[in-house]
Amino acid sequence: MDNYEQITRCFRILRDSLSAYITRELEIAFGVNWWDISVLQMLQEEQKRNLPVKGHAETLADSFDILVCLTLIADVHWNKLFRNKLTIDHRTLANELKGIRNKWAHWGGGDFSDEDTWRALDTMSRITKHIDPEASEKIRTMFKISMNKPTGNPIVICSDNTNFETRTPRGENEQTVFSILKKLQKSEQLNNVLLENLQNTQYTNKNFKISSYPFLVTQNELALHDYERKRFYKNTFTHNGITYFVCSQWIPKRINLLKNWSEKF
Repeated sequence: MDNYEQITRCFRILRDSLSAYITRELEIAFGVNWWDISVLQMLQEEQKRNLPVKGHAETLADSFDILVCLTLIADVHWNKLFRNKLTIDHRTLANELKGIRNKWAHWGGGDFSDEDTWRALDTMSRITKHIDPEASEKIRTMFKISMNKPTGNPIVICSDNTNFETRTPRGENEQTVFSILKKLQKSEQLNNVLLENLQNTQYTNKNFKISSYPFLVTQNELALHDYERKRFYKNTFTHNGITYFVCSQWIPKRINLLKNWSEKF
């Protein structure tokens, strides 16, 4: 099975999972006329072009494609509905998946790279983890199979439920990350604004290409957002009396982004 087919199969699992979840939540929130009120009246003409005017809930749910599902969660109904049901990380993951979906839908030939495939499957597994654990596990199984297939590329190491990381000594990455934090601290560049940014998943993704996790997180936020502890170094970073867990999801290209980013200060 090539990478494109793996992504296709996982998108089917994801679509089935999200469409059922969205249908259930919209029915609860908008009542008997949920389809007209929360879907047909809210989507743009192009987005609802292939949707039926009416039907049973199961039929209507089956009519959603993956882009409509992601749009309903991350855009159309985020502020008034799904932000109260999900975390901001779910919205970040949904927006990332919209980009992956567009690349997949307009693929011209060849195959997806292993790295892009791993990231796509990992993101799909994450967004379904609390919505539909069974679907998440199916995608996670595909992810593990993809990770373990022979590629001929540099060795990849990955423990269960962790991001891939090309073979760079983990201690070396950790030393670099903490060295940069201490440098910012010593130069008094680590002000409240920068601290808030480093605790924001969107800022972290934009600057270091790490999705789903912030650079820094406090103990309370770690529990609140249900972040996996294994995604952060065992060593912690303390600033102004507050202890932070530091994200450990660093592969070489992200380390290079971090180094370039730190030179701005």
